[in-house]
Amino acid sequence: MKKMLLLVLLGWMVFPPHAVQAQNPPWFLVMEEQVAPWGVKQFMEAQQEVVAKWEKYGFDVPVFAYQNDENSFYWVIQLRNFGSLDTLYNKMRLVTELMRSDGFDNRMVFRDLSSVNHMVMMWVPRLSYHPNDEFAQSTGRAYVEWSFIYLLAGHEEEAAAALGAYLDFFAENRLDASWDVFRVLLGNGTPAFLMMTRAENPAVLRTRENIYYNHFRDDFNRLWNDLSVHVRKIENRKGWFMPSLSNLPERNR
Repeated sequence: MKKMLLLVLLGWMVFPPHAVQAQNPPWFLVMEEQVAPWGVKQFMEAQQEVVAKWEKYGFDVPVFAYQNDENSFYWVIQLRNFGSLDTLYNKMRLVTELMRSDGFDNRMVFRDLSSVNHMVMMWVPRLSYHPNDEFAQSTGRAYVEWSFIYLLAGHEEEAAAALGAYLDFFAENRLDASWDVFRVLLGNGTPAFLMMTRAENPAVLRTRENIYYNHFRDDFNRLWNDLSVHVRKIENRKGWFMPSLSNLPERNR
């Protein structure tokens, strides 16, 4: 729970009330928790115990958990407005106290298991592509790929236009794909965009990509060339949505 409190305090300190209240579409508080290979099993067991405590004490804040291919875990909490931060903080503080009174001290359990990086992101709907209305996370599309696109300083608008050209091309050709784009507002390496793609499994995603690339090779090369001149580096991660480590209040209803 300490990691979640850090997220809330981070959002509280960085963004003034009027900025958060005016934000539409939503922002997300994201924590990347890096776990040593030797500690992954112990970490997951401890987090499953946390989830059980959340359910026991009726913690009703959705927390989406993901594991990537570098022994890191992402924890994602949607931030609707600044007023919700106070409610969120109070709920977290209360459930943390209840857990400690129940014999689970998160400070001691997670102290030597992981290190933490924080990010704040904003969803960019005009760059996100959902022709079949496949919004949000589901267990049916649990496989996820993330592309962290780190930009040259001052190239945000040009990079956004280049990403928008990808969306226009897919839409014009009625290609069956789906992705979300987020602008990283706070975190290492900004300015940056994050592209998040979901699928049933890696084979489904690779098969579709290969078919499209073989058919539209020249177009995709042109689109990439237009984007790449604004990019400093790209980091790709693969992983899975982890419902057993998430807090999904609706599943308990």
